[in-house]
Order: sequence, then C-alpha cells, then structure tokens
Amino acid sequence: MTKDEAILSALRACGSDEKQIADALIVLGSHVTEKAGKFFYNDADSHDVPLDNLTAFKATMTKEKPHLLPRQFESSLADRAFRDGSLRARQELILQIGELEAGRIAKQYGLNGVGDTRRARAAETDEVKRGGDSKNPWSHTPQNTDQRGRYTANALTRQAALVKANEKGAAEIAAAVGSKIGDTHAQRRAG
Repeated sequence: MTKDEAILSALRACGSDEKQIADALIVLGSHVTEKAGKFFYNDADSHDVPLDNLTAFKATMTKEKPHLLPRQFESSLADRAFRDGSLRARQELILQIGELEAGRIAKQYGLNGVGDTRRARAAETDEVKRGGDSKNPWSHTPQNTDQRGRYTANALTRQAALVKANEKGAAEIAAAVGSKIGDTHAQRRAG
C-alpha cells in the first residue's frame, strides 16, 4: 500500500467525499510517514497517529483539519422533508425513492403521508392535544408532578420539547389544562 492509498482508505472510512479526499492527498501528504509498513499522520503536537486507527485519526482530523471530514450535523433528506417541512426536500425524496416508500417514511414521522403538509413537529403537538390530560405534560397527574404539585424533570423535558417544536401549539396545550408556558407548578382543575 502506498502513502496516497493509505490516506484515501482512512478518509473513505471516515465518510469523506471525493473532493475532501483530493484535498487531503495534497494537504496531508507531507505529514504522513511510513514506519515498518504502517502509515502515520504527524499531528500538530508531533505525535504519530496511525491512519488505520480510525478513532484516533478522525479525532485528530476533527481537531486539526475538519474541512477534510463530512459536516457533523448535516441533516438527512427525510428530516428536511418531514421534520422541517421542506416541500422541495419532499419532492427530491419522492424522486429518489418513490412515492410509496416516501409515504412510509412520512408515517414514521407521525404524518399521514407525503401529502400531509404539516411539519412533523406540529404533528407531535397535535398528537398531544388529541391525547387529553394523560399525554399533556402540563396536566396535574402523578406522572407529571411531585407531591407538592411541582413539575417533574420528565414533565419539564417534555414541555421544553413541545415548546421547541411548536411554541404556539405548546401554549394551546398548556392552556387546555389551565397552565401556561413557564409555570413551575401544575394547576389543579376543578372537577
């Protein structure tokens, strides 16, 4: 195996694309050495990082040369199509995998199908609205409150997720049980 082949192999294993690999061959070439048939990247601290130790190599590249690796938080086409509600992403997904398969994926996001134009985040709050007090994290139930009526950590986490997904919908959910976003105690309902 040559030095270029070792660099190529390491970056392919890290998920880099062809442009990143081409750049890496130029940028890393002078920093990669061979010792006893193995290839090492000489990092900024003068440590030899083996190219075949992907965990160490990827950590070093993330720190020193992140442009040679795929972006860490790139969202999938399905996330953009259904979670974010991008109609362009839905169209692209349908072209790539077909309408039937795209419909199955949409249902995994809580939607009725590819024609359901809500965002998956809105569908989550709609589901809580339909579920009544049992699913409402603002309701005064043993699952959501401690003995003093304060919200539990689990309830606060669920509330925050709903607010982040759809603030207007979350406010409606809280109001349905006489509460509002930011309350620390559940409101007891007269019944």
